[in-house]
Amino acid sequence: MNNISSNATNFKRISSVCFSLISLIFLTSCVNPEQLKAEAEKVSQQEKTFQATQAQLETEMNAKDKVVFVKKKITAGGTIAAADVGEREMDVSETPIDALSSKSQAIGRKVKRGFAKDDIVCQHQLVVADK
Repeated sequence: MNNISSNATNFKRISSVCFSLISLIFLTSCVNPEQLKAEAEKVSQQEKTFQATQAQLETEMNAKDKVVFVKKKITAGGTIAAADVGEREMDVSETPIDALSSKSQAIGRKVKRGFAKDDIVCQHQLVVADK
């Protein structure tokens, strides 16, 4: 009786292996190797494009702008002197849209309202020069 159950178990194992081999042969015969290669190349190209886009976004995320800041308090109506302002870098995402990027843009200009120390100088905060 043991011999019969052992043979049955072996038969199940052999039939399972044979089924797997037949399935593998069938699947590999259905797949066109050139099509498989083309799909792999397409996926590889998409991955390269994704990596390039990701690198570009990381670069843009870490980009800096040069801005003009106030070194000391300036009262409303005052004129900005060279000693009153400095330049520093700031994350692009935090830079005000009309921030000045060079001290020369601020020097000699009158301010509408006062500035506190470390304020960023923006165009809208300055009196428009007479022409």
